[in-house]
Order: sequence, then C-alpha cells, then structure tokens
Amino acid sequence: MKKVLYILTSIILLSCSTSKIVTNEKHDNIIPFHYKKLDGIVLMKDYEIFFPGEYKGNRFTPTDDEIIKSENLLKTKIKDINTPEMINQGGNCPIIHKNLKNYFRQYSGNYNEKGEKILNINFIWDKYTIWDKIKGYSDDRAKFREGYYFVLDGCSYYWQVSINLTIMKIEMFTVNGIA
Repeated sequence: MKKVLYILTSIILLSCSTSKIVTNEKHDNIIPFHYKKLDGIVLMKDYEIFFPGEYKGNRFTPTDDEIIKSENLLKTKIKDINTPEMINQGGNCPIIHKNLKNYFRQYSGNYNEKGEKILNINFIWDKYTIWDKIKGYSDDRAKFREGYYFVLDGCSYYWQVSINLTIMKIEMFTVNGIA
C-alpha cells in the first residue's frame, strides 16, 4: 500500500505546473495587464521597440477596453484563421487555438498608413512544468514582464497577431519557425 501511495504522490507532483513567477518591479513605459485568466503587459506609446517589421509611425498606448475587445475577437476567430494549415504546430509544438489561455501577452499599438489603430500582440508560451525543468529548459517568464521579448524560431510557443481596431479585423497572423 505504501508503494502505491508513493507512486501516486510522485505522479501527481511531477505532473503539476510550477507557479508563475511574478515580479513587483516597475518598468518605464510598461503597464501590467490582467483580465480574467489573461496575463500580459502593455507597452506604452513611448516604449522603444526594436524588432523586425516594426511600424515606425505614430504609436498609441492601447486601452483596457481595446485589448478586451481584441481578445474577444481573437477568441472567436483564431480557430478559423489557424486551421487547416496550422503552421509550425503539432508534434512537440502547441496547437494555438487549443492553448490560447497558456500564452503571456505583450500589447503595443500603432497607426497604419490610413490612420487606423493597429493592436499588435506578441504571444509567449507561459506554461512551464516540472518536466520542462527536468529537461533543462530555463524558465524565462520573469523576463516577459520586463519588456518586449523577441524570439526567433520556437514554433507555436511564440507567435504574433495584429488586429485593426478601427474595423475590428485580424490583419496579420504569424507563427515562429521551427529550428
């Protein structure tokens, strides 16, 4: 009986996710964002983002209302946009529309050439388990809150979307490559 109890306890402990690392540090031009089970940061209009494809025009700081509306749109449309191709997903990589709640978000805003508001969302996998630790993966989740987190490759653990807030339409959807 003791062996069975030991084995069951071990299985339960090994299958649990570690708790999220939360820092209380304040960072310039970054606002924490929490809504229901969503967790992220808002990069204010004065935050300097250096990443490929950045729109260098006028920027704005997304409001909570704009983010929530965009998240609701994404929730209803992501499966249609993601399937049937499901680029860089499956196997060892998560299926995006089945794991939407498991991503940390980084929100930034800019105006396009037409003057329309565009909300850019950077999605970063935020489910770090004990198995990940055993495999030797580093838990970089604290860095997600410090500023824009740019990753090359990493398949669907990292992906981006741009939503046109003026017409409430998803205009860009990209998933990182596999390497």
